[in-house]
Order: sequence, then structure tokens, then C-alpha cells
Amino acid sequence: MHSGHFKPGAFGDWNGDGRLELVGHNEIWGDTLGCVVTALRSPRPGALPTELAWYYRIGTRPWHAIHLPGDLDGDGLSDLLTSSSCSTGTQLMLEYDAVVGARPVWSSDFWFANYGLGFGDFNLNGRMNFVGAVHSRVNVFENTGDNQYELVYVDTLPVVNGGADVFTGDDVTRNGKPEFFVPFFRGYGG
Repeated sequence: MHSGHFKPGAFGDWNGDGRLELVGHNEIWGDTLGCVVTALRSPRPGALPTELAWYYRIGTRPWHAIHLPGDLDGDGLSDLLTSSSCSTGTQLMLEYDAVVGARPVWSSDFWFANYGLGFGDFNLNGRMNFVGAVHSRVNVFENTGDNQYELVYVDTLPVVNGGADVFTGDDVTRNGKPEFFVPFFRGYGG
């Protein structure tokens, strides 16, 4: 791997060992352009992450979304959600198992990868769902069980250059349900 091509995406103690991990994409593997999810780990608690902890090749071209939302599905293992713009699937979830290490547990073949993601129990069933946005589309994935997510809602924003960021909050409208927000820009004269 070429360290000069590492793009950080998320930072935290992903596997719960007291040492910090810096997770990102590395775009070069040998002489090949690709998308490798890479984690650097601190050698001891309180130190900066400098050691290669693990890596996983997910496709040919990375997009910049990497999220460490914690344990989304309630199985006791920390989850990582990332995206890639290639034909092998656009959304990928990895879990950290102390015995096996980082391993893929779910992927989506939905055509659009999502630039930004937000997380919450949007349907109030006790499971964490996630929502993504890309190119004027909003995509909601529902947690349907252990490491299982289903695309349950797709909507379009009224403009081509719809926002890619997703912001989640509490029950802002106080109607008993949490909300998420996707910004967009109407363009000049709009």
C-alpha cells in the first residue's frame, strides 16, 4: 500500500480495546488503482494511530463515506459502513470480531452508493436504520435483523444537484418520531 494515498474517514476506538483506530480508504494497491478500507491503530492507549491494523479491498473506486456508528444491529460487535463506486456493490458493512478481525457482513447491490449517511431508529422498532443521499436521491435502509438491511424507501429531491449530506436529530418536530435532514441547493435563480 502507498501511505501517501490514504484518505481518513473515521476515527475512534472501533474494536473496544482502548486503542484508537483511524479508518479510511487507500486508493493504491501495488500498481493498481483500487479501493481498500484500511485501519491504522495506535500501538498503545493514548498514542496516535501509526500501525496497520487491518485492510479489506472493496472495489475499484472509493467514495468518501466511512462511518463507525457503533453496534447497529445489537449483536455486540462494532459496525463500519462504507461505500464504493464499482460493480461489486455500493454499500458495504464490516464488523469487528476479536477472533476473526474485520470481516464483511452485508453489502448492497443498489446502484447508487451514498455519499453521506445518517443513523437512527426512524420507525421506532428498537433497531437502528440508516439513510443515505446521493445525486438528488434519498435512500432509507431498514434493519431487518442481524447484519441484514433492506432498502425500504427511495425519494428524489426536486433538483439535480441535491445534497449528499444527511443530518439526523432527535424528535425535532415533537411528533414522537426522529427526523433526518438532507440539504439541497436549487441553483441560480431557483
